[in-house]
Amino acid sequence: MGVGHGLTMVAGRFRPNGSSAPTVFGPTVGSRGWTVARTSAGLFTITLPDAYAALVSAMAHLQMASADDVYAQVGQVSGITAASGTIQVRCMNIDTGAVADVASNANNWVNFCFIFSNSSLNT
Repeated sequence: MGVGHGLTMVAGRFRPNGSSAPTVFGPTVGSRGWTVARTSAGLFTITLPDAYAALVSAMAHLQMASADDVYAQVGQVSGITAASGTIQVRCMNIDTGAVADVASNANNWVNFCFIFSNSSLNT
């Protein structure tokens, strides 16, 4: 199945900002569709632009300015069949196994790609 065959891709990136709100560059919120908020240390909640029948795939990764023992992990998925569903992304410290803030840096980014089915026939 490819995008366009009942599938929708929501993808983007944002820059972590330590213990502050993340920074989002690019298109305005209206044309981007999704929003992101720092929920707690190392935890971000992405609010989706639409309702979907099902989640087909979810990926997240960190782009870091220098080598680090932190990775991105897709977390809780909530309410995607209704408007304003959310998907959490965690920044995890490999050594401690705990969520961890990522410092603000022009080359530190959280990149994500979610693929949704628009039809129950594709689930």
